Amino acid sequence: MTKLIVFPYYRDNPYLNMLYLIPSTQGWQIAEPEVLDDFLSLLPDLTKGDVINLHWTARIMQREPTREAALDSRSKFMTALTEAKLKGIKTSWTVHNLLPHEGNYLDLESELANFIAETVDIVHVMNPDTAALVAQHYTLPESKVVHVGHSSYWGVYDQSNNQNSAREHFGISSEVPVVLYLGRIRPYKGLAALVAAYRKLLSTTPDTVLMLGGKATAQDIEDLTALLPEDAKIIAKYDYIPAEDLPLWFAAADVAVFPYEQILNSGSIEMAASFGLPVVIPNLPALQAGYQGQPWVNFYDSNAADSNEAMAVSVRSALANDEAKTSARAYAKLNSPLRMTQNFSQRVLDELSK
Repeated sequence: MTKLIVFPYYRDNPYLNMLYLIPSTQGWQIAEPEVLDDFLSLLPDLTKGDVINLHWTARIMQREPTREAALDSRSKFMTALTEAKLKGIKTSWTVHNLLPHEGNYLDLESELANFIAETVDIVHVMNPDTAALVAQHYTLPESKVVHVGHSSYWGVYDQSNNQNSAREHFGISSEVPVVLYLGRIRPYKGLAALVAAYRKLLSTTPDTVLMLGGKATAQDIEDLTALLPEDAKIIAKYDYIPAEDLPLWFAAADVAVFPYEQILNSGSIEMAASFGLPVVIPNLPALQAGYQGQPWVNFYDSNAADSNEAMAVSVRSALANDEAKTSARAYAKLNSPLRMTQNFSQRVLDELSK
């Protein structure tokens, strides 16, 4: 049986589970190492015809306490990948981020990305403009780039919750507008800007509810809490939202806002569409490349003199668009996980198996 080594594999990451739906039924023996040492231990047993699919690079160096330790881990990885290539092992890299979020050793990360791009046989990108967007950090050889976009989560999560029952769960009135942010509570996610825009929404629609859900550090919780208006209705859970609870959060909302400061790909936007939610996002080049022209997507000018007001205006526009939910669902149904896994299997794995 042909082996497929996926590194790193996070078993609770639905994107990976969706990506390998078809390969898992086609005879691939999929190994799922999450840490570098486990990945390295698998490589000596690979033979010609086996495949390595790399994902996030953060697991190679980012957990090392010193630059010297990071260099040592990088060296081990680079040597092992080179030796695998010399044995005839085919390799691919799925590019998720410009560089690791809030990472250390970013100069080393850029060098590592260049090495991986030069070494692998296929570079799988989800954003069609990835090569241009990452060019300031590393180079993706044009001849190696294969585009298979990030799918929606259509069919993955329970769609049976209606808005009234979801709001009853959270104690939210059925008559008020609800704005949702769901994801990691981190500075690069733009939460301070979201709160500022929310304050502007309250000036015209004082009953607007803000829902905030996602894992956060104690310091990030303290910083964000200090910004929140005391007299507003805010539903917050600063922790990981279990998969079984996600449908309730999305069903309760009218619009999702993701005020990224830096981004290459966004699973959160695809998640929102899967629950029929319009989204508000900044007009960053990466997001425009993926979603320009979608009627359920509302862009705001993140470089405007008052970008928080621009965000608030976009939220009001999304709330007033009665057709947005229908178009979001239509998009999600078309951009299904089945289509993604079929395309990945054909354009990446089948090519590597030739």
